[in-house]
Amino acid sequence: MQNAKASRLSGSTHLIIAAVVIYTVGLAIRIFGQIEVPEFLWFLPLIYLVLSIITLKLLTGAAQRSPHRFIMSVNLSVLLKLITSASICAVYFALKLPEKITFTIAVMFNYIVFTIVLMKSALKSVSNG
Repeated sequence: MQNAKASRLSGSTHLIIAAVVIYTVGLAIRIFGQIEVPEFLWFLPLIYLVLSIITLKLLTGAAQRSPHRFIMSVNLSVLLKLITSASICAVYFALKLPEKITFTIAVMFNYIVFTIVLMKSALKSVSNG
């Protein structure tokens, strides 16, 4: 049990580092790039960070019970993040805000980065536990 908490804490640390890296990339694009960055983009890493930490807890708990629950939890977490991404884009498009392509690329970039870090952390906790 203690090992699962340590793995979860390590995974959460990796997710926070990923959020900081994404914020740094966004700030560099805003300062040095010539791309108009929508203001709502600054909330995306925070949304994905919270969602990823919640799903990491779900994944590490499911890995303790059985491999089938772990696989089901992986599928659920990916589906939840995809639905969240689609919903965020749908709301942004419905509001007819500018820079739709930039926003969509940023949403998918956040999705991909946080999913990779989440899965690596979850698999590491399974292999250690």
